[in-house]
Parts: sequence; C-alpha cells; structure tokens
Amino acid sequence: MVETNCETDFVSRNKKFHSLVQRVTQGCFHFSGEQSGLTGNTVVYKVPLAADQLANLPLAESRPVKDETALSIGELGENIQNRRAVYFRAVAPVQLAGYTHPLPEGGVKKDVVQSGRYGVIVAYKPTSASISSDKSAGRLEDIGRQLCMNPTEIGTFKKVEQTTEPEIITKEPDPPALESDNVEAAQPYYNDDETTLLNQEFLLDPDMTVGEYLFNNGVEVLDFSRFECGEKIESTQHG
Repeated sequence: MVETNCETDFVSRNKKFHSLVQRVTQGCFHFSGEQSGLTGNTVVYKVPLAADQLANLPLAESRPVKDETALSIGELGENIQNRRAVYFRAVAPVQLAGYTHPLPEGGVKKDVVQSGRYGVIVAYKPTSASISSDKSAGRLEDIGRQLCMNPTEIGTFKKVEQTTEPEIITKEPDPPALESDNVEAAQPYYNDDETTLLNQEFLLDPDMTVGEYLFNNGVEVLDFSRFECGEKIESTQHG
C-alpha cells in the first residue's frame, strides 16, 4: 500500500497519474517481497517504507521512484509526493484483506491498483473450526473486506506511526478451536479506548463493536495498517 499525493482532483483522476501510482506500487511490492522474512515460525511480515526509502526504490524501468515521479511532474505540471508505503506477507491460515475508499470508478479490476483517499490492509485468521474450512473461504473473504471498510468509513482508529523497522509476528497460528471449546473462557478482553479498531462500532451493525463481531465469527486480527492521504504522521525513532 502506497500513499502518493498530488495537488488537485483533476490530476488525481488523470490516467498518467494513475499509471505512476501503478508502477510505484508494483515496484514496492516486488522490492519488499525480495526482502521478506517469512522464515521459521513467522506468520506475518510487515515492511514499512519511509519517503526517502521510497524515493530511491528501483522500478522495472531501472529508474528510481524519484526520477519516475519527476518525469510525471513535468508531464502533469503539478507537484507529486510519494510519502510512504507498507508491505504485508502472511502464511496460512492468516489472510490479508485490502480496501480503498472511495472505490475507483468502474470498480475493482484484476491486476489494477485500487486508489482512494483512504487505504487499509488487515491481517487476520480464523479461530474456530467452523470458519476455517474450505467451504467457509468466501465467508472469510467477506469478513476481511468488512474489517477493512470499518476504519475507512468511521475514521482514525489508531495513532499513525512512521517506522522503518520491519514488523515480524512469529507466533505460530493457533490450531482452529473445537466446537466444544468453552466459548466464555475464550472471550477476549478489550480496553475502553474507543480509538482502537476493536472498540469501534461495527459499521454494518452499530449495536456491536468490531471486537464483538470478530468474537462472534471466530476471527482474530493480528495486524493492520491504515493510510489517509495527507494525514499527520508521527515519527517513531529506533536506536
């Protein structure tokens, strides 16, 4: 997922701008995939890229992102900024879902990067046998899409932190719970911070929280990222 900003709605709808975003996103995907650390018991690997890293990333044409962007600026006559990116990989049974809002004109197309003002990626996994079967694959996809829609529609659910350190989740996925398991004992505890994803009202049913929806459907969120074009980014220093 990449945040690329321009100055006007006119350019944001321009095919040349969308072509640039497509190339930058594909470049990030291939580069980050080569760096991926999915080894051993790693189940989710998350690679953030700051603006300076993104600028020097090579694209398929062998030019770095900054040079390709400069060419587009010259063609479109408007400043363009590639601000950040994040890359996810996951090992089954963990799944990834992505969503942008508003959806692009003409809907989602295969092998075409989705664009919008907001973007969300969620890494999640089934925790019950009933939802982890092959017959429930479509249901799991629906849940992932609904999870992504929630923060894009409602607003910020977590402080936005900029870090360049890869995030690795190495916990082995728990085996699917048996139907006879004690569901009360397994019910998760959530704090009262309404800005977190799990404590948001669930978009499709405001009478329950996202956490309650996940518990009722036997799903756990392991990680997520949310981008909003132009939002303030808090830098996190590591040393």
